Amino acid sequence: MKKILTTVITLILCTMVLCGCMSKKEKKTDAGNSSTLPKQSESEPKKTAKPSAKASAKPSAEASTKASTEPSAEPATEVSTEPSTVPSAEPSEESDEPLSEELVGNWEGTGEPEGGGSPIKLEVTVNADATGDYTFEQAGYRESYPFTLEQNNNSFTVNIPANNTLGISKCGGTYDYADGILTLHIKTDFSSGRSFKYTVACTKQDKSQANSPPVEANVDIAAAVEYIKIEESIDGMKPGVVICDIREMLGEEDDFPAVIMENMQLFYFSQGYIISYLNSNKLVTTVSAMPPAVGKTARGIGIGSTEEEVRELYGDGINVKLSEEGKIVFGDESVSLDFIVENGIVKIINLSY
Repeated sequence: MKKILTTVITLILCTMVLCGCMSKKEKKTDAGNSSTLPKQSESEPKKTAKPSAKASAKPSAEASTKASTEPSAEPATEVSTEPSTVPSAEPSEESDEPLSEELVGNWEGTGEPEGGGSPIKLEVTVNADATGDYTFEQAGYRESYPFTLEQNNNSFTVNIPANNTLGISKCGGTYDYADGILTLHIKTDFSSGRSFKYTVACTKQDKSQANSPPVEANVDIAAAVEYIKIEESIDGMKPGVVICDIREMLGEEDDFPAVIMENMQLFYFSQGYIISYLNSNKLVTTVSAMPPAVGKTARGIGIGSTEEEVRELYGDGINVKLSEEGKIVFGDESVSLDFIVENGIVKIINLSY
């Protein structure tokens, strides 16, 4: 009995020992497992570091972007553009300013070509925007074209149409203003290759207060027209004759190449005459006299006669509708004897029909 009891006790003790060992192993295992937990927690933040980085990166990026672009861009734009554009616009406004009032208005003057030739009469209307009209008259020929002044270099350009009667290819020059005188230095190029230069000093005309030509008493325009056709001439030369008759009187014309067209001219600059004729039939249409011409009209008016003499001798047929300051017209639009007057003296006479 004692042996059995002893054996049972021994077995119980062994069982208790084994249970104690097993619990120790489990504690060691638990301890070992718990020792790896920090390592896992340390690695877990590393795994979650990316989200935290993203979260921190977005605000910082947005903040830095807003700080570096939005605030700095707006002030920079305001400062760098608005002040810089305002001063740069001022010079262009100055260049677009209207012309001086001294230049704006109606101008008239006469001049002669360099090297001699028929004098030129010029009428210029200058507008405040530097545009205007340029009216050219020489030996009975008259044309008007638009033109533009250039303020920067005191130059001007005349807008010449391609189909102009004289075959002018280009016209322009420079201008000066001093003491109430507008002086134009003109160069005219022709399609024939020739060029001519003029200097014309113009004075301003007050068209609103210009003296109207005096009204002549007992004017009969129809009778004046008939008189011109029958009696009038300049030194025996008149429209309707052939150019051979003119050459017999004046000789061969001066050397002056011309463009072949219907309206042609014979130039006798050395004698002070220009003869216009039709190329198709060679009939004279206009006889023009200017210095140094010595010929006179049928009533005795020549270059150098006074305006008073013209009105006294031709007052019975002066057309007040066609006449203007500096020009007296005897006759009508189709048949006329014109006297171009400057400072009260006859400078050019044109007989045409």
